[in-house]
Amino acid sequence: MEINSYTSISSLSDVSSSDYSFKSSDSHIRLEEHIKLHHLHKLLHQFQTHVPMRIDQNESKENEGIPLQKSKDDSSEKVRQKAGMMTLAEFKVIISSMLGTKKWNDQMEMLFYKVDTGCDGYVDWNEFCTYMLLQMRELEHIQNAKLKPFTTEAIVKRAYHNKQETTTKMLLVENPTRIVNISKVGDIGVYDTELRLLKNYKLGSNFSADDAVSRRRCHTWVTDGVYMRNAQKFALTTTSREIYFYDTSTATYYAEFCLYALPDVPNCVNFWYAENATNSHSMLLFGDDTGSVHILHFHFPQSRLFEKPFSPQQGTQRVYFNDIKEHKRYVTYEFIPNIHEEVIRRVMYVADGDVIISSSVSSSTSVVLMDLKKKKKTYIYKVNKGVECFDYSKSLNVLVTGSLDHFVRIWNPYVEAKPICLLQGHSTGICDVVINRSYAQIISYSKDAVIKVWDIKEHYCIQTITLKIPSVQPGRIPDHGEFPISLFERPHNLMLVSCNDCIALLKMGKLEPAPEAPTTHKAALCNAIYNDLFHQVVTAADDSTVTVWNVENGTRSLKFSNAHENEEITCLSFDKTYRRLFTGARDGSMKAWNFQNGNCLHEFESVTEAEVTGIMSFQDQKILAVGWSRCITLYDDSDPDIVYVTASTNWKSGQIHKDDILTMDHCDPNYLATGSYDGTIIVWNEETQQITTKLRDGSSARSAPIEKLLFLQDRFAKKYKNGAVLLSSECGIIHMWCVFGHNNLLGKFSAVEKSDLSVLGMSTSPDNSVLITGDSEGNVTVWDISNHCLCDISECVTTKPPLKYRWKAHDKSIVNVNYIDYELQGLLVTSSTDKTARLWTLEGKFVGTFGQSRKWDLKRPATFQHPRNPWGELVEDVPIIDPLPDLATEVTKSSSEQNLHELGAAEEKKEIEENKEKSEDTKQENTPIKFTLPKVDEDNDKLNQVEMATAPPQDSTRINQRRMTSHPDVSGNPRNVEKTRLKWKESRSTTIGQFQLPKEKILGEKAEKHLARRTVTRQERRYRVGYIDRNTTSRFGNLCSPFQALSIPDTKKIDFSSGLPMSQRMQDRGMACLSEKDLGKLPLSNLLEVGDESESAVGVDRQGRKLSSRRNLRHGSPRRGTFLPPITSRASSRTSASDRPVTGSRSTSSSICGSR
Repeated sequence: MEINSYTSISSLSDVSSSDYSFKSSDSHIRLEEHIKLHHLHKLLHQFQTHVPMRIDQNESKENEGIPLQKSKDDSSEKVRQKAGMMTLAEFKVIISSMLGTKKWNDQMEMLFYKVDTGCDGYVDWNEFCTYMLLQMRELEHIQNAKLKPFTTEAIVKRAYHNKQETTTKMLLVENPTRIVNISKVGDIGVYDTELRLLKNYKLGSNFSADDAVSRRRCHTWVTDGVYMRNAQKFALTTTSREIYFYDTSTATYYAEFCLYALPDVPNCVNFWYAENATNSHSMLLFGDDTGSVHILHFHFPQSRLFEKPFSPQQGTQRVYFNDIKEHKRYVTYEFIPNIHEEVIRRVMYVADGDVIISSSVSSSTSVVLMDLKKKKKTYIYKVNKGVECFDYSKSLNVLVTGSLDHFVRIWNPYVEAKPICLLQGHSTGICDVVINRSYAQIISYSKDAVIKVWDIKEHYCIQTITLKIPSVQPGRIPDHGEFPISLFERPHNLMLVSCNDCIALLKMGKLEPAPEAPTTHKAALCNAIYNDLFHQVVTAADDSTVTVWNVENGTRSLKFSNAHENEEITCLSFDKTYRRLFTGARDGSMKAWNFQNGNCLHEFESVTEAEVTGIMSFQDQKILAVGWSRCITLYDDSDPDIVYVTASTNWKSGQIHKDDILTMDHCDPNYLATGSYDGTIIVWNEETQQITTKLRDGSSARSAPIEKLLFLQDRFAKKYKNGAVLLSSECGIIHMWCVFGHNNLLGKFSAVEKSDLSVLGMSTSPDNSVLITGDSEGNVTVWDISNHCLCDISECVTTKPPLKYRWKAHDKSIVNVNYIDYELQGLLVTSSTDKTARLWTLEGKFVGTFGQSRKWDLKRPATFQHPRNPWGELVEDVPIIDPLPDLATEVTKSSSEQNLHELGAAEEKKEIEENKEKSEDTKQENTPIKFTLPKVDEDNDKLNQVEMATAPPQDSTRINQRRMTSHPDVSGNPRNVEKTRLKWKESRSTTIGQFQLPKEKILGEKAEKHLARRTVTRQERRYRVGYIDRNTTSRFGNLCSPFQALSIPDTKKIDFSSGLPMSQRMQDRGMACLSEKDLGKLPLSNLLEVGDESESAVGVDRQGRKLSSRRNLRHGSPRRGTFLPPITSRASSRTSASDRPVTGSRSTSSSICGSR
């Protein structure tokens, strides 16, 4: 794919950001996500000025270790390096110099392999730019995958009743639901939810316009309107300083009240009422043209808004504003003057906090947030061109403003200095903004009739809609009125937009409830495989979609749909270089992909329209496929430029299978095993294409279909010729086969709990010590097969191998299980027909589901979903079924809550014996316990046993009280205390010799023994300290809260005795102190007045001179209780230096203690 360099740079400009620094190279952060626009400019210059190194091509490939796709004459052909084509070494040097660090070396190599789509060992600018564009497109697709609010086209209709005048306000009234459109000159139109005109009225008239009776036209403009939901009315403000209140409780709307002769012209209006008390206090606020806010408090809005007139009136009841005091039973008035210097454009009341928010075009008071009672701080937000519109959300804690400078600003309501973010994208001024609280989005509308939807948290544009208004002339800015957007959330989910005399209706998509658990695909999964080169997992589903996931953090790297049109994908595999992906479908089609960019490299001819069950790289640059065609098909893979590859069924030994081939597996160096529906299992020699052995003939009626075949590669490499090296799954029974021995079937066992279950997924560790199976009920089982069927025996072994772990992994059938050896830790990838692929540890700890929103980090187990399972249930411990009898496991097991309960249940039968030995155990508690620890001799590297005396375990209740911890057994039943102590004593005698060291000492024998010794010490220390109650110390998830680990004792009231000693001076003044409260009220600062030069406050030195109290203290001559220095309170500390007493604060505290 050729992409122009400069076009690519401009296309990637959207990924630029203000963060141009590389803070860390964490494993869960990809390098390509950090490359910004200025980096791309530098890289483009490097590619343009690149000069190739003059080295032999084959030598460079060999030194760099790049897995390449070889051709037939690869030994003689040399690929010539041209200018702009970089090798891996050159690519690393340029990226390192561009970033200024070498911390990304591992990811640089991975990025090189991903970009090298031609598999020729070189990367040019076109390949790099293409890859980055695809990554940015995928990232944008993931971000835009959120539910867009508007899923249908806008309904645009002309409001003919407006008489070519602009719409001022649109309201939505209820019972029944109607849309009310008010024009600037006072024409009112009533529509249904499909914008069909039902009725129209004229402002100030109680009659329908269709009637013969008509009123003269009101020469006034409507400035704003608001719907009073609890009173079933809507209010309209006009330039004639009037407020009309229309009643909507009947089929015909009429103006019930008119409040006239207002002090100023109302420009905007807002209404608030308590939803839980509809007939209680409500507020109608309106801002005027002088910058002031007026408030009408309605006390019984459902009953009446104003008093009944003394004389009956026909039509609208007119209420004179100056007579508002006569209506104080129903309404009261409040006035807040001079909030802004300009006309108030918007006003809003927020009940949470009792604040008023208003805006104007003034640059000094653009937005004002003030307390209605004026007791709290007033926040003033300043924008150079003022604020045309705003909206506020208490639940999201954001304030959004729109201005004529084309920017939408997001503010923290309590930070007025600077906005959180500036949203750029509009080309004209913003005339309205609203917050869609249901979606956590911002909807902005500009003067060129463009609607943009922004994500509040991510600060990016989700959707852009350009309204097609028929009355808008090209090159002219239309008139939108003061309030062009009206958003109505649940249950209506409508948004109305006005432009000139037209109305646009947009319906929002219904919010579907979030699924209980995340899913990987929208359809059932057919397979999931792991790529060891890129550390990625590729999943395929029945809807013909293929997705690439990063195993380090679970994020999606790439997704391409319609891989095989609408056919179900049935098999996946990689080539030997792990650079290409092979897919097969149910209709027999097969394709080869570059799964880093979704480019289809080859299409393979299908023999018949039958399902493909297996496809793999074969020797001599061929591709082999099997399926329901019952044939072994070969394809020539020598020419990478051929797109359509023809099939060849010329298998040298002929097509032996008589039924559908369901599975196959390959074993190095040149063995192939195939299994069919009739139970036939054949092992082939790939070089000669001849049968090595036929393990089973399908002619027997008792043969079951072969569901899965698995070679034990490590056993085969170690030449266990008489042992089991091939496994087959047949109706839930695992068969263990010997390929070269006299007896082929060495053992079999049932891997399922029910007879009607099957095992479709099998995998093993690299050393073939464990076998992992996944059944059709969603269970994963881990077996220990390290010593199972290693030699040829005369009879078939029917006993099961030791069972290590078993847990419920999926709701439906598991179709595949993959063992991942990731940085010396064993992981499992399971895929199921329940639309999920999940990652687990070998012990059954749940890491996460591919497709979940929360990322994980394999180097930080705290980011795993464990201890919760995929259904959100809390799992206290690893689901161990039958652990190996090794002491290290026993020590860990003894510290788990579940097994302590089992220990108490097992020993409950010996309750009588424990009571007899109780006295002996009590004596043992007071004696030190011998604990054996290993000691490493630095000279001869031998283990010496050292006896260490340790203190007996403390009482558990004391430990729990001090640390807010709870032992699962000790805290409840005193009988279990003795059991736990016995178990604790047994665990204290653990030695290093009882721990099984790894067979392969990766770190050396000395280091391994040192780690084992630290493990023993840690187990002993953990058990001695006690158990930490997770519900207490981790109430808020992973939030660090160490203060919760200590309990705070209850505060006790201190009562002073009635005979508290008091000084003579205090008794002379009539002071008494009987409680702590009295102690705080004692006027101790008055006991020694300023300038008091009595004999009790001065001393005499050796020469007979008088000393001040400060000098007297230095000589140590005063007697205890001779004087009481003053205590300086906060009030007295603010006095001047001349008024402060001469005594020090330290003597004060000591004198108080002495007086007590």
